Amino acid sequence: MTLTWLQWISSKALVVSQADAINTQFTVNRNGVKNTLTQMDSTLQSVASVVQDIRTSMVSAASGSYTNTDRQNIATNLSVRLNELVSLANGKDSAGTYLFSGFQSNTP
Repeated sequence: MTLTWLQWISSKALVVSQADAINTQFTVNRNGVKNTLTQMDSTLQSVASVVQDIRTSMVSAASGSYTNTDRQNIATNLSVRLNELVSLANGKDSAGTYLFSGFQSNTP
């Protein structure tokens, strides 16, 4: 069985069309991943900032000049910071899936 010239052109056009669709999907996927990674980077920078603030609070709490009331205020602040870290860890991307949940993207 031989292909006619028109069948050959049609088959090549189909191959080109499929390759174009695949490339378009790769572009969409790449942009989605890039946006997610940018958001993850920003979130991790926020986490680093919170952890640094926690570290500073812990070092200052060790000061012998602080009263129990001062230490209680620091403990309250640390509790707020812990909640902030949990909130950052449960952040979602633009698609509404959790950033740091691995393959279970609907699990906080």
